[in-house]
Amino acid sequence: MKFVDGASNRLSKTVYVPGSVPATPLNYRTYGSDVDETKNQYYIAVAQTNTAYQISPQYNYSSEKFGYDITFARSILVNPTNRKVWILGSSHMWRFHADTFSLEGMAGVPNADYRETVINRTNSQLYFTNSNTNNTVTVFDGLGMKVITTVTVGTAPRGLALDTTRNLLYVANSKSSSVSVIDTLTNTLVDTITVSANPIGVAVDSLRNKIFVTHHSNLGEFATAQSGTGSIDVIDGATRTIEDVISTPSDAGGTDIRVNQTTGIIYGIAGTDLYRIEPRA
Repeated sequence: MKFVDGASNRLSKTVYVPGSVPATPLNYRTYGSDVDETKNQYYIAVAQTNTAYQISPQYNYSSEKFGYDITFARSILVNPTNRKVWILGSSHMWRFHADTFSLEGMAGVPNADYRETVINRTNSQLYFTNSNTNNTVTVFDGLGMKVITTVTVGTAPRGLALDTTRNLLYVANSKSSSVSVIDTLTNTLVDTITVSANPIGVAVDSLRNKIFVTHHSNLGEFATAQSGTGSIDVIDGATRTIEDVISTPSDAGGTDIRVNQTTGIIYGIAGTDLYRIEPRA
């Protein structure tokens, strides 16, 4: 796991995660991670070894392992408010206490061919995309540990981004050149936005009501920074139309994307490169 100083844009620390292996096409993008900002702790799931860890920078970046074998632990999410941690494996959702690592619950998850996950920390509802099974988003009750419903979206959904201010979930549909908009209060599809080809990642700037969608010119399961050019569509959340397109070198917008909610600065990652992008005024 690599830590980057957002002020200097420099790599500040590289931490070895026990059980991890070098990235290859067979395990590309198989880690999930999340951050507990209140306690300055980081969580990472290691799919290849069916494990998950908590990393604490304040204790010399020490790592503690969750003591369970979690088959294909690809995604991990934390809610700092109630101290819950959810880990999504190949067919089950697991819930642990963040301080004691004790197992609090486990539930089967059908059609868990998921690509991305996101959590609403207000109500502990989780969302994940089912890309190759039935083109849906699963809505999961993290406290009751059960599936609430599934929402049909576009073809091969990948990235997810949640706007808790407006109660909207954005879904990048990688094979239908669109972004689905879901009302999270009713769990219904309310709009579909046409975007550039091969959308993969999506991020929301809730303060400015902007949505950023990454694209890959050579879309594939193991697309890397060297396999094509990329771009980022900037969507006006009020009109739900594209207002700008940002070209990115070396496919910087090809996979994951995040937005600093305070500064509006965009961070895009692809392959071994991390890019910092300042949106146009």
